[in-house]
Amino acid sequence: MKKIFLLLWFVLLGLFEVQAYQFEKNGIYYDIVNGKAVVVSGDVSYSGDVVIPDSVEYDDVYLEVDSISEYAFQKSESLSSIVLPKSLTSIGESAFSGCSGLDSISLPEGLTSVESHSFNCCTNLKSVSFPEGLTSIGFGAFYMCI
Repeated sequence: MKKIFLLLWFVLLGLFEVQAYQFEKNGIYYDIVNGKAVVVSGDVSYSGDVVIPDSVEYDDVYLEVDSISEYAFQKSESLSSIVLPKSLTSIGESAFSGCSGLDSISLPEGLTSVESHSFNCCTNLKSVSFPEGLTSIGFGAFYMCI
């Protein structure tokens, strides 16, 4: 009985393979959700100057980049600048939390929501430009930003 239970346990464990991202392109990690590309965290912390494109090719299909997932850039202390795509509509919870090297950010016109703690502890953030269409800024989105 114990052997059957153990075998069943390993089979079920194999069904729930955890993967942080589906693909990487030019140093940016992506997942695919509802036919669109979502920027996620990857194997290596983001650093330097990052440019996220409006769309990205995967398996001969171009996917629009419409969001940045929760914790995607969290604690990327060496991230010095980021250019966000015009197609971006949302920034997830704590997406840029702890990015102390980031000193300014221009949020694109299509952005409608910035979730809670998105830029929490970005201690060097001095300049943020908000688009007119922004309808939601979550609790503590810019907490501890000087």
